[in-house]
This record gives sequence, structure tokens and C-alpha cells, in this order.
Amino acid sequence: MMDRSRVAPVERAAYDFVRRKGARYFETLLGKKPNVLSNEVNPNTPTHKLGLLDSLLMQLDTSDFSILHTCNHVCGFQAVALGRNFHDTSDMELLNRYSNWHAEIGDVNRELNSALADGDISAKEYERIEREFFEAIAAGFEFLARARHLVPELTPEVPHG
Repeated sequence: MMDRSRVAPVERAAYDFVRRKGARYFETLLGKKPNVLSNEVNPNTPTHKLGLLDSLLMQLDTSDFSILHTCNHVCGFQAVALGRNFHDTSDMELLNRYSNWHAEIGDVNRELNSALADGDISAKEYERIEREFFEAIAAGFEFLARARHLVPELTPEVPHG
């Protein structure tokens, strides 16, 4: 049997997610009464669990992907937003994305430098370094996604009308 404590962060993320918006907000979207949804995300109610598709619908509706990010973290992965519509990617926008990527790399270096100042890296310092590292990776992927839309043979045609 799996140690359920490994998924506790995901249960907490779902609980916090619903609390931020309120269970009543999702009643129409999910076709569920607020008390049912509240029970599904309550970590103290082990027999009721939020469904994967309901979680996805809620995250897409709110553009809050905190549950997804927590699932990825628990599984040892990182989710990166690639963007949806870069049809009008300009040189200035591309340069801004490139600059942002390097600013994020600078943040990694700043945290690493600060952590190494005393010759040791604490757990909290490591968490800050890791967070900044993943932010830098995300910024790099965002730059690549935008640059990809400048390559005609790699850009899907967007129907107009």
C-alpha cells in the first residue's frame, strides 16, 4: 500500500484552491452542490476525492494551475506554460522574453551566491534556488515558444474568420 502522506501536498493544494474561489463558484461548472465539492477536497474526508477532470475544468476556468504545479512537484516534474496565441510576435516582444529569461537566470545566481556565502546550503536556501531555477526554465521555454512562432513551417495556421 502506498504511503498517502506523499500525496498530502496535492490534497492541500486542491483544498486551498477551492477555498480561494469558494465551492459555490464551481457549482454550475461542475454540476455539483458546494458541500459535495467541499467534501471532495477536504483532506480529512478520505472517502471523498476530487476527480481529475473536475480539477482540470476548475483550473482551466480560473487560469489557476496551482493543483497542476503541486502534482508535478510531488511527481518530480515541472510544468511550463507555453502560451497560446503568439500570432503577432514582434521583435520587441521576443527581445523582452529573451531579457526576462536572462533576468531569471540572474535570480538563480543571486540565490546561489547568497546561499554559498556561509559555505553551506540550508533546506530553505535550496528551496529558493530550486524555485528560481524552475522560473528560469519556464522563462526560457516561453522565449522558445514565442520564437517558434516566427518560423513559418513550425507555426500552425490559425483560421481567421
